[in-house]
Amino acid sequence: MSKTVQICNPRWHGIKGLQFQWNNETGKICNLMQHDNDTFPFVGIPPVPVPTGISDGQLKDDLQDGTYPYDVDCCDRTAPKNVLIP
Repeated sequence: MSKTVQICNPRWHGIKGLQFQWNNETGKICNLMQHDNDTFPFVGIPPVPVPTGISDGQLKDDLQDGTYPYDVDCCDRTAPKNVLIP
């Protein structure tokens, strides 16, 4: 079963290398960006665009256990967002 993550979810759990689905219901393209100098947890070079609807995402496979903050430019609240590994 694949994991689905709401694009504006402020905090969610993942595992390194996880392939998942973004659910973007904002009505616009959202960009995932590096927060400050923190490690960007997703495959790709930021900014990573996420179109409206359902689209694929993937966490990097070399992440250590911990919390990885990142920014999303289309969400009204909670900046940064956080993915927790594991």
